[in-house]
Amino acid sequence: MSGGYFDYADLHLYDLALEVESAINPELPEDIRDRFAETALALQMAYQMTQCVDYLLEEDYGNQAFREAWREKVIPLLHQFVQEVEV
Repeated sequence: MSGGYFDYADLHLYDLALEVESAINPELPEDIRDRFAETALALQMAYQMTQCVDYLLEEDYGNQAFREAWREKVIPLLHQFVQEVEV
């Protein structure tokens, strides 16, 4: 098993998302907790995006499978991010 096109670097995004989520402290002001949650979600999106690209570049996905995975894994996170981010 190779580690994919990015040699497992995409997993760092996943790990960072978990670390940021676990760092959300109830003692922090609510707006800061919200920014932490937004950061964790952005990292989750970046992880899913990178996974899709990795699978396409490694030829685990064809073009259509890439499109479907993007639609199923990335687009819902993008919608969630847009809804949750305070502008």
